[in-house]
Amino acid sequence: MCISGSRIEDMLLFAPQSRKYKFAKILIMGGHDVNFRTNSGTSPLMTACEHEVIGEDVFEMLQILSELLESNADVHSTKERIALMYAMHSGCTQNVRLL
Repeated sequence: MCISGSRIEDMLLFAPQSRKYKFAKILIMGGHDVNFRTNSGTSPLMTACEHEVIGEDVFEMLQILSELLESNADVHSTKERIALMYAMHSGCTQNVRLL
């Protein structure tokens, strides 16, 4: 089964939000583009930072953020938005500290 590039990007964008942390990690470590942007300018790092993470999911989400950063995910963005703003808005202090 062949999956098109845009489909992979969609999966990488939404896997952390869907709590599919292992799948997100596989996509990141597999060398997929971690710096692509949606039409609105949102990156995988931004969507990973967007939601407050609580309980046992904190460790997994911090691992995803670390993997994105280690894969050279751009912490800056066009359209005057950066991942740190998403993390601050979510209220998740662990995400803010990591960035």
